Order: sequence, then C-alpha cells, then structure tokens
Amino acid sequence: MALKKARRVSQRSLAAGRPTGVTRQARPKRLTASEGIIQKAVLDWLKANGIFAVRLNNIPVPTKSGGFRPVAMRGLADCHVDYPVHNIPVSIWVEFKTEKGRLSEHQEEFKRLVEEQMGFYAVVRSIDDMEGYLKGVREEVSNRIMIAKKEISNG
Repeated sequence: MALKKARRVSQRSLAAGRPTGVTRQARPKRLTASEGIIQKAVLDWLKANGIFAVRLNNIPVPTKSGGFRPVAMRGLADCHVDYPVHNIPVSIWVEFKTEKGRLSEHQEEFKRLVEEQMGFYAVVRSIDDMEGYLKGVREEVSNRIMIAKKEISNG
C-alpha cells in the first residue's frame, strides 16, 4: 500500500516537473485572531506602556422575566483610552475588529457622533494599528495646540 502511494507521488512529481520524491509544499496556514484575542493583546500592550484604557462591557443583561435589559448605548466602542499628549489627557474610543470585520450601522453612527465633536475613534485590528493610531493622535493634537496658540496670541 505504501509503495503504491509512493509511486503515485513520484508520478505526480514527474508530471509537475519536480524531482522524484519531492512533493508540493502545503500553504502555510494563515493565523486569524478573534476580536477577543486582539482586544486582550492591545489592552495588555496599552497597560505595559502606561496608557490608561478601560474595556467597556456593553452587552444586554438577562432579566428575571426572561427578556434582556437594553444596553447603555447601541454602537458604543469596545474600549476607551485616555492618552496623554503634552500632559493633556486625550479621549480615544476604540473598536476592535478582526482583519475582515466591519463596523455595524450603530457603530458607524457612534463613530460619526464622536468625530462630529472633533473626538478620536479608532478601528483597531492589531497592536501595530493601535501604535500607529496613537502616533497620529499625538500629531493631530500637537497641530491643534499650535493653531490654538496662534488664535490666542492674535486675540
């Protein structure tokens, strides 16, 4: 039985132009992380870097009558971060998503409300995303401070 299998492999290898005994390599499996794993990794990274972050549990709670108590706000972000920029705590709302994850309609509305108030809202898929977003926030807040200084000095 093993000899027949070896012959089939050899015949396929020859037909594919590979030396006998060399089989096609399997594709490496792509690792995909769940939102929970991404969330934990990013929150741990923020904590390790001394950045205050709070995970927001916005899930329906079962009631004794068999229904559910409504959530505080539909679309509320997964996490809130206070990021110090020039000794000013900057509020950042963070939604964790997988590589292919998309915002729901309610999450899009919450994001719009935050950004309408000139706030910061990040969709984070990895630690690198969070790190890059924090860098962008630092630059944006620094620019806002420079503009405010000019406006104040011009009276």
